[in-house]
Amino acid sequence: AKKLEEYKQKYGPFDFVWKLYNDVGHGDPRDGYRPIWEWMFKKVRNPYPKHVLWMPQRSYIRHFYWLKVENPQRTLIEAKIDGNTITINGPTSGLTIHLNEKMVDLTKPVIVKAGDRELFNDKVPFSVAAIMDTVEARRDPEMVFTARIKL
Repeated sequence: AKKLEEYKQKYGPFDFVWKLYNDVGHGDPRDGYRPIWEWMFKKVRNPYPKHVLWMPQRSYIRHFYWLKVENPQRTLIEAKIDGNTITINGPTSGLTIHLNEKMVDLTKPVIVKAGDRELFNDKVPFSVAAIMDTVEARRDPEMVFTARIKL
């Protein structure tokens, strides 16, 4: 909870609930699941957030929203989209950025920056490989990406 609050202050508001149950282990919470479901069902998923924070933890989880890493490391990646500019803070080696027309204007150049360095500045072409990669990874019709930038 302390770390989540720290990230909320540092990176901007996001909603979370942390409740500690002593002596429950992996059992049911004392007040049942109803408060959890009520809270969750009020939320609306945004499959294309403009601001993503991700610390890859497991080697087999390589996709997170519109990011993909080849070799997950326990290092925080922060990615922001502002118009057609994407700013990355954190490791960029082996990073792929998946895009579609709901996120950026693919008819114009997309700029990717890491700190003061410009890593990419060009139009991003339509890619069947990007579609296949994201469909295979997620099987989620709301998270299909038609273009990608490999860094």
